[in-house]
Amino acid sequence: MSSAEETLKKTTCHGCTRRCGLQVTVKNGKPVRLKGDPSQPLSKGFFCNRGKALVLELSLDKQRLKYPLKRIGERGEGLWERISWEQALDEIAEKVNRIKQKYGPESISALLDCMISTGLNFAGTRFMKKLGSPNYFTEGGQVCYANSAIMEMVTYGHDTACDRANSKCTIIWGCNPAISKPEFFRYIKESKKNGGKVIAVDPYRTETVEIADLWLQHRPGSSGAMMLSWLNVIINEKLYDAEFVENWTNAPYLVSLNPQKILRESDVMPGGDYRNFVAWDSVSKGPVAFDVDSLTYNTPNPKISLEGIFHVRLTDGTTAKCTTVWGLLKKQIEEYSPENASVLTWVPADKIKEAARMFASTKPGNFFPGFAMDGIGPNANQVGRARSILSAILGNLDVKGGQVVLNGPNAQVNMDTGSLPLEQHRKALGNDTYKLWSYETSMKLFDYQKRVGVKIPPPFSGAHAPSVWRAMKNGHPYAVKALICVGSNPLLSGANARGIEEALRALDLIVVQDLYMTPTAELADYVTPAAPDDIENCRLYTGGPCTGWLEGHSLLSGERAVDPPGEARSDFEFYRELGVRLGQDWPWKTDEEYYDWQLKPLGFSSFKEFHKKVQWDVPAPTYEKYKKAGFGTPSGKVEIYSSFLEELGYEALPSFVEPPNSPFRTPDIWKEYPYIQGVMRPKYFYQSSYLNLPSLRRRTPEPLVQMHPDTAEVHGLTEGDWVWISSPSTLHKIKQRVKIFEGLDPQVIYPDYGWWFPEKSAEEGNHGVWESNINVLTQDGHGACCPMIGSWYFNANLLKLEKA
Repeated sequence: MSSAEETLKKTTCHGCTRRCGLQVTVKNGKPVRLKGDPSQPLSKGFFCNRGKALVLELSLDKQRLKYPLKRIGERGEGLWERISWEQALDEIAEKVNRIKQKYGPESISALLDCMISTGLNFAGTRFMKKLGSPNYFTEGGQVCYANSAIMEMVTYGHDTACDRANSKCTIIWGCNPAISKPEFFRYIKESKKNGGKVIAVDPYRTETVEIADLWLQHRPGSSGAMMLSWLNVIINEKLYDAEFVENWTNAPYLVSLNPQKILRESDVMPGGDYRNFVAWDSVSKGPVAFDVDSLTYNTPNPKISLEGIFHVRLTDGTTAKCTTVWGLLKKQIEEYSPENASVLTWVPADKIKEAARMFASTKPGNFFPGFAMDGIGPNANQVGRARSILSAILGNLDVKGGQVVLNGPNAQVNMDTGSLPLEQHRKALGNDTYKLWSYETSMKLFDYQKRVGVKIPPPFSGAHAPSVWRAMKNGHPYAVKALICVGSNPLLSGANARGIEEALRALDLIVVQDLYMTPTAELADYVTPAAPDDIENCRLYTGGPCTGWLEGHSLLSGERAVDPPGEARSDFEFYRELGVRLGQDWPWKTDEEYYDWQLKPLGFSSFKEFHKKVQWDVPAPTYEKYKKAGFGTPSGKVEIYSSFLEELGYEALPSFVEPPNSPFRTPDIWKEYPYIQGVMRPKYFYQSSYLNLPSLRRRTPEPLVQMHPDTAEVHGLTEGDWVWISSPSTLHKIKQRVKIFEGLDPQVIYPDYGWWFPEKSAEEGNHGVWESNINVLTQDGHGACCPMIGSWYFNANLLKLEKA
């Protein structure tokens, strides 16, 4: 064959959220070589083993789903017949319509965890809104990134990204970017070479820990106590940025003590503006209002008090005893001295002090938080709040080398994710309890964000996953009868996996679109073959939380490198064709036509033109934007005391609570289940995806539970032994192989996440889904979830070991 028959395709990798640039050489329709694209501004030529496998193996894998299938046996029996796309879509549409007519549109749910492996979840959101159902949900977002992002939005009005390359002190907390985000890790190493410091807070001695100047090996689930202790040190030793605290946070604002409530101008001045908050002016010896529109106090040259007890006459004639937000924060952190926190975290008090002082004195600095903190259940929200406050009071917010405020997805392109009446949004399952995950609350937050120029509402809303599963099982508060599941495998990714199976078996209709026949797909009525973005479809990425610190209004494009196998179709095509059959308006026939329409406001005639001429449009970050417009919060300032959370009925200041089961909360259970579960992403897979690919599976052929040599010795275990793992959450247990590792506390073990066995048949326990799946041992009840967005508890569980 001549070299003329080879073509070069410039695309991006869909193996995780990073979108590394790839150059793929294709010959006779097949990928034969690839290399990293040095022109991609973030990855700069980097790609990993996962990306290599996805390009060279995925499209050629004989195990891929290639044709639509219809179940002909019992659920999970593994009996299917091949049908046409037309038959599949016609029959699915007819059944969806029948269920909708009988039970209402909210009886149909959709799982939209498809941003990585197969497609565009915007299409699923649009489909569901046009169907009239608010019950679109995620198994990943609520326990990975969304929790952190929402807490930053509540505190700052924006989410942020770490300006790692310019940082002088990087805090890597519960994350191992050397493996999970290696292209970012390069920036951290560059910063260190330039004299920057690295502090690692992690129960596990990761590759990242090896380069750290200081390692705090804390107990899983104790991050909140550690952060409050850092606040204790920084505030009591006056290491904070006083100018920023006094001028750009609500630290001086007055809070009445009985009942506790932040005061507004309308509370203390007749005719006062409810939007404005008040501080104490020591010159006039009275409250003075801060005008949120002009970002100035209404009294000229006030001398604002940061601390004190004040008696304020209210408009109702009563007198309120008040203190400041700063005073309340100091009281809140009193019990978290390094000595007290040392007991809770297992980290020596001197190390806690050293880390807090290093972070405070080495500026600018930033936090690189891992998803482990989003999955600790009841305390996950408040960990995000404490972290946000730490960055702010040190003056590391929206500065070069700090936490850069993001501008969100590209607002200059056309967007259409559909619309739904508010009364229908209010029916979303779980929104009455987990209010920060509701559309209504998201739009209220957006009202404040618009004031500082944010153009697109936060994407974090929908139904609450465990609430949807419960409604499927018990019909409360109403019946859920159908699930459309695209690019997700909830039997692996969702907490309380056995409960999810029970929910799925109760449904009248399950439709799964995916790359492989997963354990979840085996329970479906219809399974359709997916074609992933970037390699088998073109892709326009419009910025947001998945491109790293260079986000903002970025536009990244990747062209189709190879044709999908068989009759595999993109998720966009799936939703579009099903929507059209249900009478929905979908003016674009393909992904590419939608991208053509998106790019019109920028002056491009087509996606192909943008890809050829630009491909990577990543504007440089800007800094200190708040000095012009303030922050997108009710007060226009960083809200240490969140008035937004107070109005929703939640705690306004960060606090710490133990996980549902822990040595301190449930000491009797701790005696029987004496090991604490740590969690990290699989090194070569992505969550539960890609275990099918040979080159990746060879690297990790079996599920491993890592433990200290002393732990293994107690149980008579050696490397490679099978061991039973159980938890107090369920009577079920799982087994994994022992891997001995000295970089753990003897009381902590790390089981592998996301394990099933694609090589096993449906008859063999549904591809072995119950054998080694850690989510068999997790729980998703209300007490296991954080109170604000409902993220559940899969980290820091208590476990027991028995030799198998």
